[in-house]
Amino acid sequence: ALFFKKLERHFGRYHIARRMFPGEKTSLVEAGKDKGRNWLLIYGGGAAIALCLDIEIRSRTRNQRSLDDVMVRMVDMYGRTGVEFEYEDIRRIVSQVGGTDLADFLARYVEGKEEFLSLYDSLDKAGLRLSQFADEYYISRVDDPTALQRSVLTGLLRQG
Repeated sequence: ALFFKKLERHFGRYHIARRMFPGEKTSLVEAGKDKGRNWLLIYGGGAAIALCLDIEIRSRTRNQRSLDDVMVRMVDMYGRTGVEFEYEDIRRIVSQVGGTDLADFLARYVEGKEEFLSLYDSLDKAGLRLSQFADEYYISRVDDPTALQRSVLTGLLRQG
C-alpha cells in the first residue's frame, strides 16, 4: 500500500511538471542541469519513467530481467572500474538487458521534451489499474490479471 501511495505521488509530480507548468519544456536529461528548478520532473518524472521502463523490461523478458539488471551491469562495467560512462552507454545496456531495442522509449520519455508517457498502458502490463483526477493518481490491482501481469507485478513487489 505504501509503495502504491508513493508511486501515486510521483505520478502527480510528473503530471504537474509536464502538463501544468507553463513555459519552455525540458527533457529529463536536461532537467538535471538545474535540479532546483526542475525537481518535480527529476523526481516525479524520473521515478515514473524508471518504473515504466522496469515494467517494460520485465514484460518483454517475461520477468526474467529488470531495471535491477541494468543497474548491476552499470555498476560492474563502470562503478567498480572507475570508467566514466556516457548516456549512450545507458541506452545500449538498457536495450541489451531488455532483449530488444529500447532506444525509442528513452528518446521519447528521457531525452524528449514534449511527450507524456502513458502510465495507464505501462501499469496495465503489471496488472495494475490507474485512475486519475487532475494531478491525483490512484493505483489498484486489476481483477483478473494474466499470468504475465502477475509475474511482472510479483517481480516489482519482490514477492515469491
